[in-house]
Amino acid sequence: MIRFLCDSTSDLTLELRERYNITLLPFHIALDEEERLDGVDIAPEDVYRFYDEGKGVPKTRPYTVDEAKAIMKPILDQGDDILAFCISSKLSQSTHILKEATSQLKAIDRVGIIDCENVSSGITLLLIEATKLINKGKSREEIEGAVAGYAGRLKTTFIVDQLKYLQRNGYCSSFLAMTKSVLNQHPAIVIENGELKAKESYRGKLDKAVMSFIEDLKDDLLKAKSDAIFITDSGIDEEIREKVIETIKNLNHFEKIYVNQTGSVVSAHCGPQALGVAYLEG
Repeated sequence: MIRFLCDSTSDLTLELRERYNITLLPFHIALDEEERLDGVDIAPEDVYRFYDEGKGVPKTRPYTVDEAKAIMKPILDQGDDILAFCISSKLSQSTHILKEATSQLKAIDRVGIIDCENVSSGITLLLIEATKLINKGKSREEIEGAVAGYAGRLKTTFIVDQLKYLQRNGYCSSFLAMTKSVLNQHPAIVIENGELKAKESYRGKLDKAVMSFIEDLKDDLLKAKSDAIFITDSGIDEEIREKVIETIKNLNHFEKIYVNQTGSVVSAHCGPQALGVAYLEG
């Protein structure tokens, strides 16, 4: 049997975790001296409150080698192989950590580790593709190779309400000069080759900016693989979320539209009121 492990930065919903029997690898997030586990005992609202109270930038980090081993060993001991899905190696060390844990467990021939070159729902989309391959009876090696190919077709892009979260975490400095003196700028970010890249910026109120962002994506969405799309946000106004869902439904293109929210680690980097989409190129 093949068991899936997944970084908590996938923002995987509990419903999907239970449906596909996926084990979470929780990242850590520190508020002052207190460390909590992403997807376990902290909510994004805790992160925003910490930031807004002027206590600084919440610190995030992946799990340790020993923590990874503690999760992996019982699975291996019961005879199952592992396929692990990790956030982009250009954004975190989790891929390296899992490789070291696998080596220490002497399980290199039983563990596949995929650098998804992505984050949040982009990772989840690859997981869903992998479950389809399991249902077709594919081996772990076959699934690992196929998913690595899908990663190259994965498109994740999002628009943020406030650039300060990304800036203070050291991302997207190319927007600094552009946005310094301009009010109501809502930057769009795309993940390319595993890195966050500045795409463009939308001016005006957030609702109009988000809808313009979605409108600009329409041509690409209509060329996307039609199986599924993810709409993910970090606590955006429900009215805006519903407008986005309705707009994408009206494309009459996607068989399944998943809607979810970012977890605490991703929220710590993008801030509140961000919204993005993840899909595979056709």
